[in-house]
Amino acid sequence: MPSKGFLKSGEFARMCKTTKDTLIHYDRIGLLHPAKVSAAGYRLYSYDDYYRFVAIDVLVDSGMALHDVARALSAEGPADLIPSLRENAERLHGRVEDLKRKERVMADLLQQAESAAQADSGTVEFSIMPERSVVTLCEGEAMDDDAQVIATMEDELDRLIGEFPQVPEVILAPYGMTADDRRRQEDVPAYDSMFLVMPAACGGEGFEHIPAGRYAFLTFDGIEAEVGRAHRELAEFLLQNGIGWTGPFYEISSFWLLEGEGGRSYRCTVSAKVEAT
Repeated sequence: MPSKGFLKSGEFARMCKTTKDTLIHYDRIGLLHPAKVSAAGYRLYSYDDYYRFVAIDVLVDSGMALHDVARALSAEGPADLIPSLRENAERLHGRVEDLKRKERVMADLLQQAESAAQADSGTVEFSIMPERSVVTLCEGEAMDDDAQVIATMEDELDRLIGEFPQVPEVILAPYGMTADDRRRQEDVPAYDSMFLVMPAACGGEGFEHIPAGRYAFLTFDGIEAEVGRAHRELAEFLLQNGIGWTGPFYEISSFWLLEGEGGRSYRCTVSAKVEAT
């Protein structure tokens, strides 16, 4: 039976919905000592200790570190408590903003994954597309230097992340290439430039653009070295159906996160802006 007015540590832990180990830890760091220790060695807590535990629990649940909780509870009055509370509020705000950033990145990643998973590979589809902002990474012969292309992409991403801190999904910007289908040789595309497709939240000012309009799309899912087949099949489909197009073919990665080493897993769309029929 507990001593009069006191609870053994197990009973007190159950009342506080915590564990004896937590109470022992709080005792060791000076945050919550038992009211007394019995002659038999039992750690005994008073009902007043319960209110201190509740205060500790509220502050810990708000995000305070235990050493900050100890400092806050040593305050002699509300005015002394304000600095600790304000510091913790600012820290929580930073965490909330970081979680919002991560949530936006995850939402964009989920959207890309769902879109890539639903795409019907090998089937030509049509869609009205809005104007899309792009950042050119390299053009012409510079595209043949893989190391330089990667370095340029990393530099541009770093710059864009710094320029658009409010648009964290920039880190997931799909990359793409333009190709002149008139110069394609069988299944070998004639690439002219490489670019990043910017999130709509970045706006359109200061960027180059893929024009708005009606586009014919063909999804490719396979080995990167064989993507030229998609270029040829799209061109053949348009020609066979008497559909003209303007501008280059756009080859844009669908989900680069899972692209394998050496291009063994490559998902993209090949598209062209088609003329009205």
